[in-house]
Amino acid sequence: MSKQVKLKFKKLLKNAEFVHADLEYHTELQPDAKQEFFSIVNKIFQQLPLEEKNKINECRDKKLREENEKRVKEAEENDESPEEAEEEEISYTPDKGDEDSELPEIENPDISPVKGSELKKLYYRVADKTHPDKAAGRGASEVEAKRLEKMFISAQEAYKDGNWYVLYSLAIQLEIEVPNPTKETLGWLEEDIKRTMSKISNLASLITWSWYVGNESVKDHAIKSYFLQAYDYKLESTDY
Repeated sequence: MSKQVKLKFKKLLKNAEFVHADLEYHTELQPDAKQEFFSIVNKIFQQLPLEEKNKINECRDKKLREENEKRVKEAEENDESPEEAEEEEISYTPDKGDEDSELPEIENPDISPVKGSELKKLYYRVADKTHPDKAAGRGASEVEAKRLEKMFISAQEAYKDGNWYVLYSLAIQLEIEVPNPTKETLGWLEEDIKRTMSKISNLASLITWSWYVGNESVKDHAIKSYFLQAYDYKLESTDY
């Protein structure tokens, strides 16, 4: 490993650590932002005149019908039921004895065969130390078992997302031996950083987030924009 590769790898790891911390910040606070935002929206709605409420309810019902029809149509085109067309959350499935059944499917079509192979190796090494069944078999305490299960789920999500950095970071935390960085590794880290920054950008662009972190002027604009976009209703003031 050359000095240049070593130093660049160290720099990229710091960068990756920062952007993932930033993603965690946005992800953890987004539910709070959404809850507080819609609490204000509901408060404003409840104080509107009855005639205005009825207009908004009609618009909302119409949009819901259109969205449901669109979902049904897409499901029919994909030969699925509407329920199957909805996105499923990643969840832990108990071990059934078949190791390959535990392996999530990589969703990123741009992952190269070489990177895919390394992701698989790292995933299995991490899963071997964090799988809930194996942790229980080793007599892990309740606190330790929960910590390991959280890491196991993170490993599943990272593999599915094709994120090499997260799996590498988990391996380091678990004191698993990892290969020396190469020029290919640097490329994977750069890809992971770009994709993570894109996720942050998407979260930061949500109207609920803009309202949550904005000043009074931004909050006012966000509320009015939501009523206009969601209900086709021009809200004159947010002071209710």
